[in-house]
Amino acid sequence: MANYYIVGLSTIIGLTILSLLYDSFDMDMYNCGSTLRNLVVTAPHDTTREFSSKNVTFDIAGKQWKDVIVLVHIQKTGGSNFGRHLKANLMLEKPCVCQRGSKVCNCSRLGSEKEQWLFSEHSVGWACGLHADWTEMINCVPSMLDKFENARQKRRYFYVTMLREPFARFLSEWQHVKRGATWFSSLHMCDGHVPTKKELPLCYKDASWAGVSLDEFLSCPFNLATNRQTRMLADLTKVGCYSSLSDAETKVKMLESAKENLRRFAFFGLTENQVDTQLLFEDTFKLKFMEDFIQRNDTNAASIKQEDLTVEQIQRIYDVNAEDFLLYDYARDLFKERVSAMRARRKRRIPS
Repeated sequence: MANYYIVGLSTIIGLTILSLLYDSFDMDMYNCGSTLRNLVVTAPHDTTREFSSKNVTFDIAGKQWKDVIVLVHIQKTGGSNFGRHLKANLMLEKPCVCQRGSKVCNCSRLGSEKEQWLFSEHSVGWACGLHADWTEMINCVPSMLDKFENARQKRRYFYVTMLREPFARFLSEWQHVKRGATWFSSLHMCDGHVPTKKELPLCYKDASWAGVSLDEFLSCPFNLATNRQTRMLADLTKVGCYSSLSDAETKVKMLESAKENLRRFAFFGLTENQVDTQLLFEDTFKLKFMEDFIQRNDTNAASIKQEDLTVEQIQRIYDVNAEDFLLYDYARDLFKERVSAMRARRKRRIPS
């Protein structure tokens, strides 16, 4: 599976060329200082954090800023486990209060029972819809928090997410759907409306797609499992929402939008690198976890051996997820860059 640059190479090279043609924004935004610092200070619905600026620190207590961590939970990326770490594994002066038998906890700030520092399914439920994507969250979170807290607030939003190697993630979603999962209640709200049945038909006729074969899973052109990470991180209003997701030009624009948004995320982790994911989060938010993250390799996707798949199936997985492979390659480099910067900062703090 590590050879995905060889398998499906022609598809990925073609998309890379198109990607460069449409790459009209600044690829060095990550290191841009003054512009992003100004955004952090002035924007009422900011989703950007300037990582090189010592002046930007997550204010969990809400003394100066009403800061909120917003988790974009992409299916089968380890988001549930990461979300549990956020609600129950952080060393906090005021930990989240969880009722027995309930998955939703109250993660309110010190001195308040309503003001939330965490927006995720573990703190406010699926308030913006089941597995809401970036497009849904960016338009939903402020009003939902106003409603939840019964007050209009000027906040800073620190978006976070987890990403996973696309081949394994796709197989994991196939296995999950094969067991009966549908995420049928997801809204897919975009530009003020949900997609029509013509824009987003179902891939199955019964109550679920239970028992679906891999070939069937790969064959449905409307299967949202394909390029899920790219689609869920992109601004879908820039590509006409769900009207033309299969269009080649749309895919390129969607990929570039996902890259741009990922750069602006305060934090993202990689499922395949739990150690650095933990360290990077702790360094970014100046918060510590009580128990270390554990690297798990015994997943459902890992149980599927490459030799159990046909060459055609392997090729098809790479083809239909070409944007996700490109996004993950980009994310992995950006992750390494952020981890290297973190280690350099820590080295400078250590007296010689």
